[in-house]
Amino acid sequence: MNRRYFLKQLALLSGLSLQGPLIPSVYARERPGSLVLIYLKGGYNALFSSADSFVGKGSFGVSESNVLELGGELVVDQSFASLGEKVLSQMATVGIRHNRTGHPGAQMHHFQDDQEGFYPLRLAQALDGSGPFSAVNIGKERPTPRPMRLFDSKVAIQNIFDVDPVLAAYQSQHRSIMAKNLERARSLSKEDLIRHAEQLVSLSEGYEAFEKLLNESSRELGWEGIKEDYQVKTTAIGQDLNSKLAAAELMLNVGSKVIMVTDTGWDTHGDREGIRARNRMKERILPALKTFLNRLESRDQKVMVAITGDFARSLPKSDHASVTSATVMGPMVRNATSGRVSEKVTLPEDTPDRQGFWALVGEALGAEDAFIEQLKGNPHRRLLKT
Repeated sequence: MNRRYFLKQLALLSGLSLQGPLIPSVYARERPGSLVLIYLKGGYNALFSSADSFVGKGSFGVSESNVLELGGELVVDQSFASLGEKVLSQMATVGIRHNRTGHPGAQMHHFQDDQEGFYPLRLAQALDGSGPFSAVNIGKERPTPRPMRLFDSKVAIQNIFDVDPVLAAYQSQHRSIMAKNLERARSLSKEDLIRHAEQLVSLSEGYEAFEKLLNESSRELGWEGIKEDYQVKTTAIGQDLNSKLAAAELMLNVGSKVIMVTDTGWDTHGDREGIRARNRMKERILPALKTFLNRLESRDQKVMVAITGDFARSLPKSDHASVTSATVMGPMVRNATSGRVSEKVTLPEDTPDRQGFWALVGEALGAEDAFIEQLKGNPHRRLLKT
């Protein structure tokens, strides 16, 4: 346990190449739920979330034989059957009419609010996210072309590239040694932290947060069981969804409130029959997601999983539509839809923009009333169980 190892851990944990400082951890009252958002960068074809829109039209290869009718006017792609009946009974589609057809604009619009803040940060705060990992992005890919900046001084996005420093901070038998190395490293860095305060703000806040974290009680995070079920061999996070959702589950164990996972390669131009999209869903997303959702069943924790992307795919060439129909899953959700697209992949004019999606998530997970009020209420309440 030398100083170089400690500084490596601190660099990973404090976000030297990330987007903001770590914040001291405070675990007080019983916490509200958590969101795990799987963002398909490039687009989320409505054949998955609004399959009946294309039955009998010859669009995206949809037919009566490859759709699932779940009730509540919700019809999804047959590939979702692999998730199991319980998951299917807790699934809904959310319409988002954002009128964006360019990738960067749509990506930023999904996450950025009208005051230049970011919904994931606001949501994490509204879910009592006061720990150092309240809002996290798993892996090197992120959903937006630009970093999500601080909404205020309480919550920051932390990028998790490797879970090793998280494990070390909470479980290491060398925590006392790490604390001494922290004190020494902080002392050696004191002059630089004063001289270059603005440039090194992330490191400075990281020192403070790591010190608080090390003062907390150690805990078992269950990594060995997670690693085995997801069949991952290292703590480093790759581009596959197995390693990302394994890390996501670990972050649920340390109290994360908003966990973002991005998968790339979903800009499926020319995919007229939906073959590429279906294959990617079956091969890249659903196997790992099934493991994640199966393991969630044993948790005494309220978790919502959402799948969305830049926009749905337009017809006839699977280009860019100006709407999105997101999928949400969780015990608080019932079979229903507010995102049934037309055969031309449009949504009714009165379909809410992205604020409605975030209000739905906030209400489902028990966010503070002020968060939902700021978003003008939840227009998708009928998607939730009463």
